[in-house]
Amino acid sequence: WYRFQFNEDYTFAQIYLAYTGLNLEIPRQILSFSMTHQPSVPGLCPPSKHADKNTFSRCATWRRESGILWNPRQWVYYVFQIVDKDGEPVQPYFDKYVEFIKSKERGNTTRAKQAGLSWTTPSSVPVGYANAFVG
Repeated sequence: WYRFQFNEDYTFAQIYLAYTGLNLEIPRQILSFSMTHQPSVPGLCPPSKHADKNTFSRCATWRRESGILWNPRQWVYYVFQIVDKDGEPVQPYFDKYVEFIKSKERGNTTRAKQAGLSWTTPSSVPVGYANAFVG
């Protein structure tokens, strides 16, 4: 599980990998995950349909950084808000998400059922479906 520790104005979060059953949390000095809020850039966001990856990334809601003690490299990726507080799609990010999901294989329905999960194919997810996983 992840535990998010936000600053006072919710513009930064330190993210901890936690094992709740064992009451164990990995210290950020060993495994560091964080995210920083990126304000929307007027005139740039949302990007055009044909924007390059760098331009599109500047419109992400969050910039995620990950690092591990023995590797000086930082991994950076971007998190986009795909639904609003009412569960309505945020465009063009929702459509890009659906396009991405449809491009992936269907998954292992047997394993999902063993884990107590129901498997929904992307084409059957209704518009406005508010439960989303970002990881």
